[in-house]
Amino acid sequence: MRFKKEELLDKWFKSEIEISKLSEEEILCLIDGSADLLREDIIYILNEVGETIEIERGEPHRWVTYVTEVKEIMGRFFEFEYGEPNTEMQDYDYSGIGIIEVFPKEITIKRTVYVRKENLWNGK
Repeated sequence: MRFKKEELLDKWFKSEIEISKLSEEEILCLIDGSADLLREDIIYILNEVGETIEIERGEPHRWVTYVTEVKEIMGRFFEFEYGEPNTEMQDYDYSGIGIIEVFPKEITIKRTVYVRKENLWNGK
């Protein structure tokens, strides 16, 4: 890490550094330090930092389909929610975007299926 945590947060709050110049470790330091990230900073993290693990698209609305995307950054997982445009005339909807740390949890789903019984009536 180029900066100590306190120094990094101090420079961030004084607007002396840009998020695009920071390493993944320094970005995590900002997130952990409750730095006030602007929408543009969060969009940068979404598009440029870490690896996308999962994308889940919701039901399409008239102009956008809301998307939940999980990214892994240095072994930690973060969820982003935004609107993906349904037409080429719309823009992405980042109005409510934020970063939420999430944790992977394995679950087992029990499902009932119905199988056909052998034909009891042979048609004769």
